[in-house]
Amino acid sequence: MLWKKRLNEMLAGLNRLSAAELVDHTACRLGKWYLGVKDAELRGLPAFRELDAHHSAVHSHGRRAAELYASGDREGAYREVAEMERASAEVVRLLDRLIAR
Repeated sequence: MLWKKRLNEMLAGLNRLSAAELVDHTACRLGKWYLGVKDAELRGLPAFRELDAHHSAVHSHGRRAAELYASGDREGAYREVAEMERASAEVVRLLDRLIAR
């Protein structure tokens, strides 16, 4: 969530952010948790298996938004942030499914 906050602050002109500052999906807290799960039952759940692709999309769209913003393509940056938000909503939906199991 802090990652998304920083991107939105960048779009609002409240901070500067480079794509290099944004960690990939394996280095954030969620990614570290996901990659560290050993429980075979949890790893076998469809929601768990789907999580990685959507989480990766959050990060790739966020990094692309920062790149586009830095190059002056604000419209492109806004589109990438919108895609990031869609992927993020899917991550939250999948996590909710895992919690509810």
